[in-house]
Amino acid sequence: MTRAPFCWLACAAGALGAALACAAPDRPAPAASIRSAGEAIYRRGVLPSGAPLVGQREAGATVEGMEAACVRCHRRSGLGAMEGRGSSVPPISGLYLFKPRSHDDNDLPFVESMRAERDPYTEATLARATPSRIARASVITPDADPVKRAAMLDVLTQYFSDKNAAYRNTAPRLRSGRPVMFRVTRRWQLHVWELSGAPDTWEAQLEAHLKQEPVFAVISGIGGRSWAPVHRFCERAELPCLMPNVELPDTAPDDVYTVYFSRGVLLEAELIAHDLDARDAKASRIVQVFRAGDVGEPAAEALAAAVRPSGVTVVNRRLPAKGGKLGNALAGLAAGDARVLWLRPADLSQLAKLPAPAGPVYLSGLMGELEDAPLPPAWRPVTRMPYLFDLPDERRVRLDYQHGWFVARKIKVASLRTQSDTFLACGLLAETLSHMVDAFQRDYLIERLDDSVEHRILTGYYPRLSLGIGQSFGSKGGYIVHFAGPEGTKLARDSDWIVP
Repeated sequence: MTRAPFCWLACAAGALGAALACAAPDRPAPAASIRSAGEAIYRRGVLPSGAPLVGQREAGATVEGMEAACVRCHRRSGLGAMEGRGSSVPPISGLYLFKPRSHDDNDLPFVESMRAERDPYTEATLARATPSRIARASVITPDADPVKRAAMLDVLTQYFSDKNAAYRNTAPRLRSGRPVMFRVTRRWQLHVWELSGAPDTWEAQLEAHLKQEPVFAVISGIGGRSWAPVHRFCERAELPCLMPNVELPDTAPDDVYTVYFSRGVLLEAELIAHDLDARDAKASRIVQVFRAGDVGEPAAEALAAAVRPSGVTVVNRRLPAKGGKLGNALAGLAAGDARVLWLRPADLSQLAKLPAPAGPVYLSGLMGELEDAPLPPAWRPVTRMPYLFDLPDERRVRLDYQHGWFVARKIKVASLRTQSDTFLACGLLAETLSHMVDAFQRDYLIERLDDSVEHRILTGYYPRLSLGIGQSFGSKGGYIVHFAGPEGTKLARDSDWIVP
């Protein structure tokens, strides 16, 4: 956009409202009318009158409304971005707009898109208090697996302890003489938010936790059958939630604050649908078995939706949440039926009492514990499994460092994937904070996370991770594998990496 006074004045007003709305939790909130007007201008390109914001590009073209909104170029954080070689969109939050820029600007947080010199918009400057610590929370739902919960907390607690051991209370300086508040100058504080009761009460509990213990972000965390209330709260509170350990993520098109490693069982459903469609011998029916209330139920719905265009019949056999006979759910099936098991290890072990079928079987890898699934030997030759990770031998090198870290700190490996993902989430947060330097804003955290994920070398279980603007899932595909070897104890790929 050109530097037309109206356009920049509107963006400045919008930036102030939006920046105040995204301010640190311990700062006072602006009046509701100021926040609402600022957000409307900045994020949607709508003036207080209801008319669209109008701007003019350097080439002379006029844009309005959302196309003219400040967020289009200056991002949700207001801290701008680097574009191409030597091109930058400068920060326009109040801290930068009202401060004369010079070569002696040691009191300003550093961001890559800062301009070297310019006149301030007013004579006022904004003072910025620098806290000595950054608080994060980890959310645990009451239905989370207790073994995985303890395994995750072991890693989180030790990682935060290691970071605080590197704490120093004086800021290092860049060669230019600017003081920079790297992550080592701020203590890492962990709050564990344990939820209780029914899911419809969780958002209110989280509201109370955040009010009592203001945090900058939610890191890792662990859920069971549902994570949706936690996801909704984080989006509503504009609180970044990074890489929770969940099998059933929850997203909507406009969600930006929650980032997952993958789409979990929903991705598994798409991989199974892809494999069924690629088979030479098409299944006469697809029979899905799952327990009521578990994550297999929405996964079964996703698979049914994915295969609907093919016209194949889908039969769902729903076991009660507890009890029920697995044999009855698998009775009366024909050889041409494809069986899809959205079941946990306790149910899988019961298959030893049943004869192995002639038709194909698909097993949820996430629910069944991947290669450690207690699948009876007779069932292994006919079973295929969606696998959202590198195979064990292929990921071993990337896990060596984590193993060494666990051993050196005497951390018991009780759930390797949970602990690996938790360690990876902490590492990504640490790297992202180092890129942010001392410009701590929640929106900026999400924006900088994109770069940290893209350039991460040690990605744990995942062969590749990447995030683009507006993306919520770092790993977007998976393999179809089968049990191989003399006793079916190894995994072998049946497909290349599939991104549905």
